[in-house]
Amino acid sequence: MGLSMKERQRIIAETATRYREASKKEKGRILNELTALTGYNRLYAMHLLTWWGKTVQRVIDGTRLKIVIGSSRVRKKRTGKKKYSDALYQSLKHIWATFDCMCGKRLAVFIRENIAFLALHPEYAITDAVCAELADISPATIDRLLAKEKQTPWFLKRHSTTSEAANHYKTKIPIRTYYGSDERRPRDTWKWIQCSTAVLRSSMSSAAPSTPPIP
Repeated sequence: MGLSMKERQRIIAETATRYREASKKEKGRILNELTALTGYNRLYAMHLLTWWGKTVQRVIDGTRLKIVIGSSRVRKKRTGKKKYSDALYQSLKHIWATFDCMCGKRLAVFIRENIAFLALHPEYAITDAVCAELADISPATIDRLLAKEKQTPWFLKRHSTTSEAANHYKTKIPIRTYYGSDERRPRDTWKWIQCSTAVLRSSMSSAAPSTPPIP
């Protein structure tokens, strides 16, 4: 297993200062060690060690930006309002658990086709607002909302028990997957079919009643 991206960045950050202060011969040795350790191309490793920690200017989409080489990208926290309410999550979780824990693609179609029937049952707590959200929810959002439920012990035990039972029956039921060399004779089989067909036709012709002559 190779190094992760964070581990590679930590190694480059520690090596960059030593690389800039080293002589030409020592720089070659440092590059050999770094490429062998990280798997980077030699020119790319040289670029990283030369510019690591320095500020450069780049023009992206017509905008001039200042970029610090080696600085980690900071993901902005989402500040938007949640589209789906907690009431929808509770109703969705109850529907999912009741109807055999279907996947998002199947469950989305099932909810849209049976939303009127589900709204009649109070245990699902489907109000008008929840009904509108259920009609608009996508399969990907269903899987994302139910991701934590699919990691619960009862769900994992349920699926592991099913797979164990299937594997148990696979070992108990003998299945023949090969034939012997003396059992597969296509030519003999074809001759046998021809002979059987001829015998069947002769027996049918002898058993059929004779038709009276036409006057």
